[in-house]
Amino acid sequence: MKRRGFTLMEALALLFIFSVITTTFYAVFLKGTQQIVESKTRLAAVAVANEKMEIVRNLDYNSIGTKKLNEDGSYSYGIPGGDIVEDETIAVNTKTFTVHTLVQYIDDPFDGKVSSTTPIDLVPNDYKRVKIEVSWSPGGATHTVALVSTFVPKGMEVSSGGGTLSLNVIDDSGSGVPQATVHITNTTVSPHIDITTNADNTGNIIFPGAPAASQSYRIQASKSGYYSTTTHAPYPDTAFNPLDIDASVVAAAFNQKTIVMDKSSDLSITTKDVFGVNLPSIDFHLSGGRKIGDTVVPPAPSVPVYSLDQDATSDVTANQSFAGQSSGTYTFTLKDPVRYQLLRLSLPGVDKNTFSAAGGVAKDEDAIVVDTQTNAALVMVQDAASGVNVPVSNASVHLVNVALSYDATVTTDQYGQAYFPTVLPALTAGTYNYTVTMTGYADSTGTIDISSGLKTETVSLVVS
Repeated sequence: MKRRGFTLMEALALLFIFSVITTTFYAVFLKGTQQIVESKTRLAAVAVANEKMEIVRNLDYNSIGTKKLNEDGSYSYGIPGGDIVEDETIAVNTKTFTVHTLVQYIDDPFDGKVSSTTPIDLVPNDYKRVKIEVSWSPGGATHTVALVSTFVPKGMEVSSGGGTLSLNVIDDSGSGVPQATVHITNTTVSPHIDITTNADNTGNIIFPGAPAASQSYRIQASKSGYYSTTTHAPYPDTAFNPLDIDASVVAAAFNQKTIVMDKSSDLSITTKDVFGVNLPSIDFHLSGGRKIGDTVVPPAPSVPVYSLDQDATSDVTANQSFAGQSSGTYTFTLKDPVRYQLLRLSLPGVDKNTFSAAGGVAKDEDAIVVDTQTNAALVMVQDAASGVNVPVSNASVHLVNVALSYDATVTTDQYGQAYFPTVLPALTAGTYNYTVTMTGYADSTGTIDISSGLKTETVSLVVS
């Protein structure tokens, strides 16, 4: 009797089916295990939140508020201040949770008045709302559970004093920035104030019962994908005149402050020579973006102060990046204008050394840099008829040296510039003849002597 085994194809097919079944089972098992672990972690987080809320329920009403430990051992407080630590780290078995507590006075419209209307509610602190958030970060992703509860005073409500501080965080189109992180500090009141929380989905957050203070509430707003912004103390506490001054609170008044944020942009500058070859280790200065104020230098005119004002050097790849910058106009300046000269930017603005960046859009700029130690000619064509030197673009510049067999024609760029040579090698020393032609103008001719380094020739055209 013959016994017949599996053929190779049958064995391979069986192995394939077994592999598929095993892989599928393992994936389902792994996913199920992850869900079980996540469920247990979430239950633990809820238990932590419940435990913290129970502690709050056992506090005296006047003690329900937040505090934050400073580096010097002192405390800063929330609005209202109290005995609850604003941020804590709690370990449960092998899991570590971050607990953030926010306590706010609530001006409930049920009594027929709110602090933003007339007549104003003279007691805007109707009750306190406590929000406890417990978060953890498995695999880098943050998960959060939250509990919210309200606490009312015994008997009739009593004014806590101060005024109501209302913050609106909006983008540059005027729309509210939902869930923006807001950090509020004030070191001029006693006790000091230090609160971190999130605005609501309209970009608003309200703090009734804020202590009265003049231009001393520092507001910092941030959110992923947005350029973080902050207010400043007025001059002379700040070295310049800021546009966004620290907020004030007037007692028994509704005090509004608006913070404008725009989406951030990643800027990238690459320094190149006129032939498109990367040019590393070029020192430059970049300034611009969001205007935050003006300098104070009487009697000289003031100049704008911008969010970015930084010296930088292109790296070995000829690049330098500036992540998370604001929208606006930026100015590029070479630090050594004797050795290097900026010809133009790849995407220039009104001036050859400026460019604009839009919020939320990455910006890549090439800075075309001329090495003044290389034999070359730069012809600058302009119209001086009105008494103001106006660059003439699209003019034809013909440069020739018969003896050296050099003959090239370049059209001026938007800044009236024509650079020679058009390709390497550099120009050979000698005398070159040029002719500039442009419709509506008389031709202009002359000579350029090339001996060592860059030679710049300015040509003023006359209207024909």
